[in-house]
Amino acid sequence: MTLSSLATYLGLFGFFSLSLACAVTDAQRLKIPNSFTLLIALLYPIFVMSAPFPVDWISGLAVGAGILAIGFLIFAGGLIGAGDVKFLAAAGLWAGLAHLSTLILVTAIAGGVLGLGYLVADRLRRIPWMPLPPPEITEEDGKKRMIFLPYGIAICAGAVTVAYRLTLEVGLAQ
Repeated sequence: MTLSSLATYLGLFGFFSLSLACAVTDAQRLKIPNSFTLLIALLYPIFVMSAPFPVDWISGLAVGAGILAIGFLIFAGGLIGAGDVKFLAAAGLWAGLAHLSTLILVTAIAGGVLGLGYLVADRLRRIPWMPLPPPEITEEDGKKRMIFLPYGIAICAGAVTVAYRLTLEVGLAQ
C-alpha cells in the first residue's frame, strides 16, 4: 500500500467516522460541533490530492458553497439549525456534482423517516400506558408545537452513502 492510497483511505474513513460522530452528538444534544464539520472539510483536500483518479474539486467547492448559501437562508427562516447547515455543506463538498443527488435524496428520505418517527413517538407519548421518553417539543402559549429533530442523523445517512460510493470508486469496497 502506497502512502497516497493510505491517505485516501484515511480521508474516507475520517469523513465516514466524523459523519457518524455528528449524528451521535446531534441525537444526544441537538448540537453538531463546529470542530467535526471543520475536520470533514479539512480532510477533503487530502482526499483530492491522494485519490487514484482525478477529483472534480471545483464542483465540490461549488456544491459546498451553494449548500452553505442556501442553508444560511433556511437557517435565517428558523427552519434548520446552523450545525445542520454546516454539516450538510461539508458533506456536499465531498459529494460534488457527481454525488449531490445521492446526498440530497438519501438525506431527504432519512429525514422523512426521522420526522415520522418523532411524530409517532409524540402520539404514543400521549397514551397514558405507553412509557416513552418525550421527544424535544416546545409549546408557545399553547398555540404552536414544534418538534426539534436531530436532523444530523438524516444528513449522516446521506454523507455515509456518499462515503460508501466514493470507496467504491477508489476500489476499497468490493
